[in-house]
Amino acid sequence: MSELAFFAQVVARGTVHGLDCGSTPDQVTARLGDYGENLRHNLMWRDHGLVEFTWERPSRNEPWQGCRFTVQCHRLEHGPTPVPTFADLRTTLTTLDCEVEEITPLTSDLDEYWQPESRVAILVDTRDGILHQITGPVAPDYANLRKRLRSTRAARDQIRYLLHASDEDRLRWIGRNQPHGSERPAWWTGTLAVIDGMLSATPDEQLPWARLLLWMIQQSNELEVFDHAQRTERMATLSTNLRWHLGPDELADLLPDADEVVRACLDALPEAGQVDSHRVRHLLNSCAPLQDLLRDPLLHRELDRLLTVTHHTW
Repeated sequence: MSELAFFAQVVARGTVHGLDCGSTPDQVTARLGDYGENLRHNLMWRDHGLVEFTWERPSRNEPWQGCRFTVQCHRLEHGPTPVPTFADLRTTLTTLDCEVEEITPLTSDLDEYWQPESRVAILVDTRDGILHQITGPVAPDYANLRKRLRSTRAARDQIRYLLHASDEDRLRWIGRNQPHGSERPAWWTGTLAVIDGMLSATPDEQLPWARLLLWMIQQSNELEVFDHAQRTERMATLSTNLRWHLGPDELADLLPDADEVVRACLDALPEAGQVDSHRVRHLLNSCAPLQDLLRDPLLHRELDRLLTVTHHTW
């Protein structure tokens, strides 16, 4: 397989030779071979040459959870094979019926694109149009936030007002600001991403921000902004992320237990599609970090079976 075909496969599938953020360190090593490792406290990064994988964990007593993979396309500059251009990649993706969207770059040196189904981002050197990096997964919340990045700073100030506002004032704010029609889901995903970012960036106010985030998610559910599979995936992802910021007592007060969250995700699988669909893979991967918290052994085995089947499929 050529480098260009490999890069296109990563973008279209959201996996590297069948591996993604749901893969364990041992699974990645078995497939990709030798690596260089950088281990710092609860963050582990492994470099397999062209491909890197990163894992993290809430504490030393818990298993590693996949964060992302990165394909360092620019490293081909040091070898005999030229780095493919984004134009070549886009042409190849078209033959796979795979389209990408441009999102606001974080630097003037790189353009950035995103594939919504596989949730993979592509960085392109603005000087010569060659591929710089491919990374995933990049969540819809983050991508939609980046699409409206220029207005995010003002939105952040508005959303801070919501932190201590009454429910009635919050509802009025939603009524004034949310668009209607096809733009509404993107507005909600971007708004939730801003709140999630504030939760991570303000250690002294994490519990109030967590409560606001859950309240806003509840409103989006009542308004049926997202379908059932999207709602359950969001709750599973949130259940994992909040473990990094809050203690067990605070979590018990905010969230349903892991069994309830995972069971809801598995119930949503028929809506998400076939076992080889991107949506099923993303939904199951959102449950994987909660697997060791499950109390029901039957539920644990079923999740393990589905994860195994899905990873073999990809």
